[in-house]
Amino acid sequence: MARKWPAGLQNDAYARHVDDKVTPYPLDVLGAQTEGMIGYMVEQELGNVLPFEVPFATILTQTEVDANDPAFKNPTKFVGPVYSKEEAEKLAAEKGWTVKADGQYYRRVVPSPKPKRISRCARSSG
Repeated sequence: MARKWPAGLQNDAYARHVDDKVTPYPLDVLGAQTEGMIGYMVEQELGNVLPFEVPFATILTQTEVDANDPAFKNPTKFVGPVYSKEEAEKLAAEKGWTVKADGQYYRRVVPSPKPKRISRCARSSG
């Protein structure tokens, strides 16, 4: 079965595959890792087409969410690899995950709450 890997979860899953005693990173850290990696790739492509003198930078953002956002009660954002129904149900029971069908396979889902506030640095930078 082919596996789909979002960037941050790929490293986390790989580390646990190598040593199952590795503690998984929190989801916010994995999100920042993914955001930084995408920013780096965009910078590489911009660097290939823009003159060296043109400055650009990747800025990571932090957001605040409402702990009472309904998204926490109904997670819908797919993350991580795909699993068979049996694998997904086993992992959900073992790890307390919520899993849902994604086409013919199953994946873990996490909340995707609406941002309540975005860090000042990101807003100030445009």
